[in-house]
Amino acid sequence: MILAQLEPYADEFEFEDFTFEIDDYFTKHLNKEVFIESKNLTWINLKGTKTFTLIDVHQVWQELVPQNTDYSFVIEDTNKENIYQAKCSHHDCPTGEKFTITFKES
Repeated sequence: MILAQLEPYADEFEFEDFTFEIDDYFTKHLNKEVFIESKNLTWINLKGTKTFTLIDVHQVWQELVPQNTDYSFVIEDTNKENIYQAKCSHHDCPTGEKFTITFKES
């Protein structure tokens, strides 16, 4: 199930809807440790991991998208508790960078 989606060139109302959806769903994960596994990064298909503490709900997407370029971003629920899938497409990876986002229980 798609929780939030942002398309390139979104207008201010679409962006506001996106941030509201993020706020609404991810507030329950504030102050939890986030573990990100990623693949298909950039045009050379890199893989990587990242860990951070969710201080602001918007980190859940801002930590994953490129800066100073247009992109699309979608985040979806999975059938596993506290695990989400995200995809970000942009100039250097039009097929989409893929992320598995896991929130660690306290």
